[in-house]
Amino acid sequence: MAAQDLSVFVRHRDGGVASMELAVDGIRCAGCMQAIESGLGREPGILGARVNLALKRVSVEWREALLRPEAVVDKLAALGFKAYPFVPERQEDGAAAEERSLLRRLGVAGFASMNIMLLSVAVWPRSTAPTSTRRRATSSTGSRR
Repeated sequence: MAAQDLSVFVRHRDGGVASMELAVDGIRCAGCMQAIESGLGREPGILGARVNLALKRVSVEWREALLRPEAVVDKLAALGFKAYPFVPERQEDGAAAEERSLLRRLGVAGFASMNIMLLSVAVWPRSTAPTSTRRRATSSTGSRR
């Protein structure tokens, strides 16, 4: 991991137990959850790890005397997941950016579909006249039965 000091994100509990909540990129399925929980569980000094798939977060508890917070992040990196301390402001900024991106995509899709509808209007008058005459003849004979 980088030279970032993660100790400011650690919550200290009684009995020498520390905990930290991490946001993790790349969690996609239950297999990812199992890989993280079992991978961290095998690490000496880690008491437990719980993954929240919907929020893409991991809560980790460890013995302070045996492990530093950077080691937890390094272990997650070794498992193939990029982790960083969970900061609510960063999460809100990411959600707002994603919302803007999705809104822009919706606008482009709406604009493109309107152009396609406009182009297809030119085809409608040519195909409706003979069809409507045939349709009237068919429906009038079919309704007498």
